[in-house]
Amino acid sequence: MKQSAAALVALVLLVFPGTVSARAWGGGFGYFGPMVAMTDVDGFNEVFALNGFGKLDQLHWLMAGGGYALINRVIIGGSGAGGAQVVASSSTRCRVEMGGGQFELGYAPLVTRHLFIGAALGIGAWGYTVTLEPTSGDEQNLDSLLARPGRTSQVSASRVTMTPELIIHVPISFAGIQLKAGYLFSPTTPEWNLADGNKLLSGPKLSNGTLFANLNVAFGGMDKGRRRARKDK
Repeated sequence: MKQSAAALVALVLLVFPGTVSARAWGGGFGYFGPMVAMTDVDGFNEVFALNGFGKLDQLHWLMAGGGYALINRVIIGGSGAGGAQVVASSSTRCRVEMGGGQFELGYAPLVTRHLFIGAALGIGAWGYTVTLEPTSGDEQNLDSLLARPGRTSQVSASRVTMTPELIIHVPISFAGIQLKAGYLFSPTTPEWNLADGNKLLSGPKLSNGTLFANLNVAFGGMDKGRRRARKDK
């Protein structure tokens, strides 16, 4: 991923050698759009198959959003994303939610009025929440729930993540288009917890990395500062 990003930036600089200016660029953008993550869900599917549930899709769709400031080529911002898949057995519905957020810091070596390319590192947290609900014998009144509570079970896990990512942004007037791609990496093993705070003895195994990409609509703008004057010796 890092080698591909470096090669792309180098190619653009060779093709457009005159586009990189010594002047400082500044601005800010907010954005949102769909995101697809290539998630290793084998740990979930193994457990689901043993209990008569369907399979989760390896391609997990989410909605993402965030914002950042561009200060003299330095990128400072944050982003978040979330989405869910639903599988079911003959008597139970299972909703698996995935999402998180992060702080991002990076640098844009190529900045022009109509294109900038940058790389950033995000640090944050990412987690899963699994909710189980019965689908048969649904009772729709409060008296029944008071007599038999606890019809929904929920477990969750979260962990610290580091995310190297590539940002390609095409400003078009006040709006623009942005492509982000990266690798969500976590060096830790998460603990699964029940909704009441107790720990789950054995939960689904999670992979340490997830590839993702998202296409965003961005709003904002940027401008070029004055060229710095050289002092005469």
